[in-house]
Amino acid sequence: MRLWQTILVYLFLCIGVCWAMRKQGVAVRGVLKCGAVPSNYSKVRIVDIDYGRLLFHIARLEMCSRTALSGPDPDDTLDEKRTDERGRFEVSGTTHEMTPIDPVMYIWHECRDEQTNFYSGGHRNDQSGGGGKVGSPPRWGHE
Repeated sequence: MRLWQTILVYLFLCIGVCWAMRKQGVAVRGVLKCGAVPSNYSKVRIVDIDYGRLLFHIARLEMCSRTALSGPDPDDTLDEKRTDERGRFEVSGTTHEMTPIDPVMYIWHECRDEQTNFYSGGHRNDQSGGGGKVGSPPRWGHE
């Protein structure tokens, strides 16, 4: 009799955990520009930063190793695409998590690469580039 009670308790716990793992998602649409020129074929990725990686991003200023603080739940890449010839992109993705997701968007571009000067002989940049502007995308035809 004790065995059946234990099995029922574990069964209800498993059902509770599965129910708590709700589906969550994020979508981003926009136009990536380098000044007034569209940044075509740039890579755009959205990632759900999980707890272990969040610690890594905080500690990144002090450590240069990517092996530190990887955590039990690695980051989830939700979507990755390239912008079209006019700089437009649309990325979206979902994941199952118990806690709210922490989405982050990464952009790889070659904007102003020929104009950027930097000092690579030490730990200090002589000239650091700006982070650019992130604005609302223009309305698309059906919105």
